[in-house]
Amino acid sequence: MKQFTIGEEKQPFYYLLLTDFDKKVKTARWLDNVANSLYLNQNVKKKSDNFELLYLTCAGNKNCNPNIFILDKKRSWICGENPSCLKEGEARQGCDIYTTFIEP
Repeated sequence: MKQFTIGEEKQPFYYLLLTDFDKKVKTARWLDNVANSLYLNQNVKKKSDNFELLYLTCAGNKNCNPNIFILDKKRSWICGENPSCLKEGEARQGCDIYTTFIEP
């Protein structure tokens, strides 16, 4: 899939999307675009920057599509278009977020 980030910057990005329509679950994983070829990134230079290795799962039926939100030049996966889920303690209506990290 190709999409544009939301928030401070609007940049194109690519991701792999797996969908279970019956259970209303979508799982996304970042894809690197290298010379117009798409790859799963397995090598992250900084251990603290594992954003590209995360699997994001969005579960729900209300505006629950994977997105990337940019705030203070930092990318974050979110479900839907409301960045309130980036703040601790903020409730999300109709959409649950799960992240998974599989270390290469």
